[in-house]
Amino acid sequence: MTIDISPLSLESPTSIEEWVHVSEAVRRYDLPIIPSTTRSDIERALRHPWPGLTELGFVVRADGEPVGQFGLAFQQDDAATAALELGVSPNHRRRGFGRQILRAVEDVAHGHGCRTLSSNALFDHPGVSVGSGGASVFARAAGYSTDGPDLNYRLHTEGTDERRLDLALERGWAKATGYRVVSWIDRTPKELVDSVAYLNGQDTDDYHETERLTQERGRTVYHTGMVHEGSDRLVSWTSLSYQSEHPWHGSQHNTIVDPPHRGRRLGLVSKVENLRFFLRHQPQVTACDTLNAADNHPIISINEELGFVPTHAFTSWSRTYY
Repeated sequence: MTIDISPLSLESPTSIEEWVHVSEAVRRYDLPIIPSTTRSDIERALRHPWPGLTELGFVVRADGEPVGQFGLAFQQDDAATAALELGVSPNHRRRGFGRQILRAVEDVAHGHGCRTLSSNALFDHPGVSVGSGGASVFARAAGYSTDGPDLNYRLHTEGTDERRLDLALERGWAKATGYRVVSWIDRTPKELVDSVAYLNGQDTDDYHETERLTQERGRTVYHTGMVHEGSDRLVSWTSLSYQSEHPWHGSQHNTIVDPPHRGRRLGLVSKVENLRFFLRHQPQVTACDTLNAADNHPIISINEELGFVPTHAFTSWSRTYY
């Protein structure tokens, strides 16, 4: 059975409905513990694209029925490498649609000058197994090679062990003398924004735009940092975000410490203080997720110290075509 593809766009409400339909079928079958995909999620992403990034989405149909989807994202000034998202509805798997969709992906990617495609797939890792390794088998059969796993860690915040957090803070502050905590919601205060942009690897204008678009995409972000009292500079920063459509869920983002200030447990103190700051404002949240490279032992150690546990793993796959 042959397929046809249609672009995902605001001008086609049907394409959005079908994208959500496939996304939800894939989520419920492969990884039901993660938040759902909603129509509003997709509409906001289409209305508020990230600057400098081209994001393309396509709905895949067979006999008029949605059977899959794929998305590509690449830098506008360098399209050589594209991030790939590909999904096949569970009811239509093992019928050759995956291979047909991948050929369509390759045609679109090559048409935009993309030479390398990279993607993530669920992967069994020691201590975590979701029982769905089909995507990794598919990637290997298609000539993709793996770049190593990422682990998703989750903190169940119901009945948070406050004593555990207190002890973690005690251990952190024992080394973090000469620093103070600052916290804020959404837009970074002007006296801190240059330091946050630097830690995030952006110039200040680009970081302002990132913050604006994050809000436009429906996320509220809670930040905590550590200010070095000797220089009055923010030298550590972490953030957690929340979306009202998923009131039970929080997402832990980067935790970054300026290299000259590492080894003082600033990341630990920042994360504990920010977790408490976040939960004071969003007490209904019952789970917070964070994704880390499996070899990022310092951050994984902090996560485990706070009570995060691994739930599933992804591995990165890539293939260079020419």
